[in-house]
Amino acid sequence: KKNLNLNYLLTFDLSLISHLESDIPIIVWTDILYSDYYSHYFNKQKISKSSLKDIKLIEYNAIKKCKIILFSSRWSLNKARRKYKKFKKKFKLLEFGPSFDQQITKNKIEKNIDKRVENKIKLITLSVDWKRKGLQKQIELVNYIISKGFDGELTIVGQKNKNNIKNLNVKFLGFINKNSKSGERKISNLLLKSHFHLLFSKAEAYGLALIEANSRGVPNISFNVGGIPHIIKNGKNGKLFKENEKIQKIGNYIINLFQNKKLYKKISMSSYFQYKKKFDYEKIIFKLKNIIKE
Repeated sequence: KKNLNLNYLLTFDLSLISHLESDIPIIVWTDILYSDYYSHYFNKQKISKSSLKDIKLIEYNAIKKCKIILFSSRWSLNKARRKYKKFKKKFKLLEFGPSFDQQITKNKIEKNIDKRVENKIKLITLSVDWKRKGLQKQIELVNYIISKGFDGELTIVGQKNKNNIKNLNVKFLGFINKNSKSGERKISNLLLKSHFHLLFSKAEAYGLALIEANSRGVPNISFNVGGIPHIIKNGKNGKLFKENEKIQKIGNYIINLFQNKKLYKKISMSSYFQYKKKFDYEKIIFKLKNIIKE
């Protein structure tokens, strides 16, 4: 509508504004373009030519209408700039923050890092998609850690034990709604008690769970895929591995860091500081205001 009293219209979905008629400047904030989404997540699947044509048309019309398009990672930003060179001045970088409302203080983070059980390596993953998020590899990882003589545990939040896996060291908690206060509190407490957060995605445009883990002082162990490297910096808030990396190498890294208590605490606190520096919504909104002023 042309008579809305708004300074800007902000949306997270390109399709919503592809055919919108409005005098209000439009801003889209996304993790990836539609066309890149399909090539990144479904590159091995056949998609009809007519569907691809429609996707590109919607995408082009939306980009043309927008004043600004914000991308959550430099990976997706650069892909868009290469694809739509004549619109590249519209494309800006603005990270997503965690989908948590509750802020945890630095003192509470420090206390929880000190309280984490030292005789058990506690791994956690916030993953719903069994195959794409690499849950089988994560189970292999905790089994390897145990085979090396360490007490280990993997907590899976988001997925039920559909494959009837009989492993006392793997806990399936199913889906927990973090949009509710009780759900967010439960996930937050699970993270605070965990040593490492795992995300073994085959495809990932961003990875909010990585930021949520860091916001609780938990380092990430993940693969160098898609937009993930924009979030994880080796030695600062986690460690990136090649997608085909041997489980033994990942397991040995975790074991060695777990045994080096001083270094583990340093990286855990650094994970929290990385979150506060780059992914806290106060910083993100401040950056958004500056982008709009440009």
